[in-house]
Amino acid sequence: MSSSYRVIRYDARGFGHSPAPKVKFTLLADLIAVLDHYALDRVAIVGCSQGGGSGLALALEQPARASIASGDLMQPDPPVLDRLGEIAVPTSLLVGDADYPPLIESNRQAAAQIPGCRLTVVPGMDHLPPLRDPDLVLITITTTLSRAGW
Repeated sequence: MSSSYRVIRYDARGFGHSPAPKVKFTLLADLIAVLDHYALDRVAIVGCSQGGGSGLALALEQPARASIASGDLMQPDPPVLDRLGEIAVPTSLLVGDADYPPLIESNRQAAAQIPGCRLTVVPGMDHLPPLRDPDLVLITITTTLSRAGW
């Protein structure tokens, strides 16, 4: 994948190698800061769990660019649920049928509202598709990029 595309990944505040937050923040603002740092005007966003929500928020707040709680410092991103029909880029959602039932249902509802969205529900998969079946995640990403003409 990285031999065909430039891949930039980062840890959300307080996760992985990223330090714990010290000021109020939003996941969307942090994503935008990363994109601004690398001077990226057009990107394909891949997000797992709350990162997926940030990707949807980016597609709505800055559509030209888009193709674990941190206490009370993490502020909510702008609501996206009522605006999903505005997303105009190829979108794919992948969820496991062994994930948290309300999360599965929210993915079904989101996919029904996003024009042309492709929903994949994986039998026996839990909340961590990138760890459980990275090849399927890669296929989903490359297929979506292909739909976008990348």
